[in-house]
Amino acid sequence: MTKLRLAIAASMALLIGSATAGAAPLVGSFTTAGLGDVRVGPSFIDWGQIGNVFGPTNGDILYVSGTGSFSVLATTTGTIHDLNLATEPVGSSFLLNNFLTSVAEPTWNFALTFIQPGSGTAAGCTTTVGAICTPTGSPFTITNLVGGGSSVALAVSGFVTDGVGPATPFVGSFTTQFADQNAAQILATIASQGFVQNSHSGTFVATAVPEVPEPASLILLGTGLVGTGWLRRRRTS
Repeated sequence: MTKLRLAIAASMALLIGSATAGAAPLVGSFTTAGLGDVRVGPSFIDWGQIGNVFGPTNGDILYVSGTGSFSVLATTTGTIHDLNLATEPVGSSFLLNNFLTSVAEPTWNFALTFIQPGSGTAAGCTTTVGAICTPTGSPFTITNLVGGGSSVALAVSGFVTDGVGPATPFVGSFTTQFADQNAAQILATIASQGFVQNSHSGTFVATAVPEVPEPASLILLGTGLVGTGWLRRRRTS
């Protein structure tokens, strides 16, 4: 009897230990601002470095603010990975590790896995105020504003991990505004010079999801429950 009680206690202790040993997931939100502009072409997104330097090197960003786990990023810098629709297709899953990097937390991996298709239509790519434009196959949602300008949005998702705790899903959105170009004019600029250029900012939210118990934990739990049931039967017999 004593040996069985000790075995049950040991298994429950292991179960509790396995639940608390893992590091907590990264959760919270943060915002970014480009330290350079971004150039968008028919099949690429080229984030600029400081001084609006473009090319194969990834762009520079400032982490403007952060909450929860990401409060340590506020006012620090990092990089953002250029995107090519051939290797990071719109509307299909992929894996791009280190989409964002952080000087403050260099071991964190912000992995991009999905680029959301824009929510507009090709028919909305006009000069009409209020029209919502998304060229065929594009991730951008361009909304024409009063006064002749437009707002542009890009939605992405992925996961972040510190290499110790579990990965946490995140969703992110980038936005910019053109003061003097509507959707039709933006597309005309891309057609004539191969890209359109503007500033950018981003908002990201990482939310933890319930963890599924590991098989070893389930076995330990089962051992403890079976042992408890056996004890109760002995007491009542």
